[in-house]
Amino acid sequence: IVPSIITGRFSIQYALPERTNLIISLFDRLGRRMSVLVNRTHGPGYYEASLDLLGIPSGIYFITLSSPSFSSTQKITLLK
Repeated sequence: IVPSIITGRFSIQYALPERTNLIISLFDRLGRRMSVLVNRTHGPGYYEASLDLLGIPSGIYFITLSSPSFSSTQKITLLK
């Protein structure tokens, strides 16, 4: 996710090498799930998911991408 400082709406671009179920979620710093951007099975390829953060307060959040064989978390800062 670039940039890591976000002011409202953002997009995540990701590539999958094989067919898999992927979940992309937004968590607050206390570990509460704020939103699920993606929760479905994808074939191999390149994808993009968008989220509008206008109703979410400023703060530090974490975006987690997880599948049965992979997991990645990135910190973002939301400024309003």
